[in-house]
Amino acid sequence: MKKILFTAIFLFSTVVTFSQTKFGLKGGLNFANMALEGEETNEFEVSPSSRTSFHVGGFAEIGLGSTFVFQPALLISGKGYKIDYSAKEGGYSINADAKVNLLYVELPLNFVAKLSAGQGKFLIGGGPYVGYALEGKSKGEIEVDGPGTEEDSSLPLDSDTEFGDAPGEIKRLDYGLNLLTGYELKSGLIFN
Repeated sequence: MKKILFTAIFLFSTVVTFSQTKFGLKGGLNFANMALEGEETNEFEVSPSSRTSFHVGGFAEIGLGSTFVFQPALLISGKGYKIDYSAKEGGYSINADAKVNLLYVELPLNFVAKLSAGQGKFLIGGGPYVGYALEGKSKGEIEVDGPGTEEDSSLPLDSDTEFGDAPGEIKRLDYGLNLLTGYELKSGLIFN
């Protein structure tokens, strides 16, 4: 009898949860940056700057009551960083300008509160995410001008990103915390 009652409650909750589930598409901008570690970065004082990219994918919205929703998503997300480095040492002048473009698949798991505000709803929430790097490319140029030379030496950078845990490689796994705020129009269109 207990098994039948448990099964009935489980099926009823599944039907109720599914009836409160919505699906949608999501897209937007990323302002990505990375932290570089190791002796090489300390020695040359390399400090990466932000790179603008994109994210696109789909999401589900599962109702958890009248105010809260669980919002998992599956996204393709562009990340990376830019480096603009200049140094003079021992009569040599070194200039480096490079971009590292990375492509990740991400799974954010956000919990969102929807609070009535005017015709729509104010959104606030957050949650963890995990990402996995699919590919990466480095592009740029290094210029070196030595003492007594009339022309600069230029070395183009155009290579695939090396993934791993060794020095000079980028870890494939990315994880962190999302925080979000936004507004949902009466039509269901969300800006966050």
